Amino acid sequence: MSRQLVAAGVTLAIATGLLPGCSGGEKQTIQNTPVEVDIATARIADGKEAFSYTGTIEESETAPLSFSGVGTVSRVLVSEGDVVRKGQLLAELNSESFKEAYQMAAATVEQVED
Repeated sequence: MSRQLVAAGVTLAIATGLLPGCSGGEKQTIQNTPVEVDIATARIADGKEAFSYTGTIEESETAPLSFSGVGTVSRVLVSEGDVVRKGQLLAELNSESFKEAYQMAAATVEQVED
C-alpha cells in the first residue's frame, strides 16, 4: 500500500510540474479593450441602389446569318448584343454589285433571244 501512495505522490508531483510548463511559464493576460462597432439600421430596400456583378453574358439563341447573293456590305444596322426581331433589317449590300449582275444577266438574255 505504501508503494501505491508513493506512486500516486510521484505521479502528482510530475503532473503538477508539467502543467505549468505547458503554458510556456508565462501568464497570458487578457486585455479588455473596447472594440469599435458600426451600427446600421435595417430598412426595406427601395430598389434604387446600384449593384455591381461580374459574370459572362451568353446569348439565349444563335442563328447563322448570310446574304442570298454575293456583294460588299455597305451598312450594318445592328451592334453585337442588340436584341433583334424577325424581319428586322440587319445589314445592306452595296447596290452596285446587283446592278452589274443584272446588266450581265440582261445581256445574256439578249444574246439568247438573238
